[in-house]
Amino acid sequence: MTYPTIEMYDISCTTTRAPWSPFTARTYLALRVLDMPFHRTMVPMVGIRSLLSSAGVSPNSDGDLLLPAITLTSDGTTRWLTESDDIAAHLQELFVAAGNPVSKSLFPDEDAREAGKAARKALRESLYSADHAWKSLIPAVLDILEPESQQWFVDTRTKSWGKHPREILTQDAPLNEERAGGVVQLLAKALEPFSKLYDDKKLWIGGENPVYADLIVVAALQWYSCARPQEFKQAIEMAGGGLEKAWIAAQPLLNE
Repeated sequence: MTYPTIEMYDISCTTTRAPWSPFTARTYLALRVLDMPFHRTMVPMVGIRSLLSSAGVSPNSDGDLLLPAITLTSDGTTRWLTESDDIAAHLQELFVAAGNPVSKSLFPDEDAREAGKAARKALRESLYSADHAWKSLIPAVLDILEPESQQWFVDTRTKSWGKHPREILTQDAPLNEERAGGVVQLLAKALEPFSKLYDDKKLWIGGENPVYADLIVVAALQWYSCARPQEFKQAIEMAGGGLEKAWIAAQPLLNE
């Protein structure tokens, strides 16, 4: 069995060609880990809704049209898939159906699926604990977007948060950072839920090969790295241990 032609749609920014969204990066990494040929199209954040709506993609349960998305083309028929976890599940099916060993897949066993749940929980804890690390990370996305996407980000996030992203970055976030002892210390603490997943691991949660849980973690770290690059570099060094080893090992997968 051969794979269909795969096109991945990712979110562009001004600072890197690598994936930076914690959700699109999961899909990118999944394709790389499974060694599936694909082409990648970059889309500015402001253009995502028009792209997907024009393709007839249905909004998600929250009424949003978001990336990642992939198209699968076979025998002249193109199918769209969205939602990183749904995409991963379908890529798993394609990988196994092509005769590849389940042991080298994204979900080799039930332990790997449970680890995925733990990784999602770690991401929530990292961002939304009492330290409110999200205020130092998510609004910072504003500064890496193209000008045409910045206003869209401001409008949508201000509506969601009740405050301009810049106000959160300059007024709210510094209060949390000061309590933590600085931005680096705040980010280092935000990495702790991920670090726990790598206790007693030689490298990956999945053992010799990364599983989907690893991709969730690495994608989150990539997002943090792009949002606050200098501070993240120091924070991951402070975290050290298995998490830092996994981050270093993931670099060839993240960079084309």
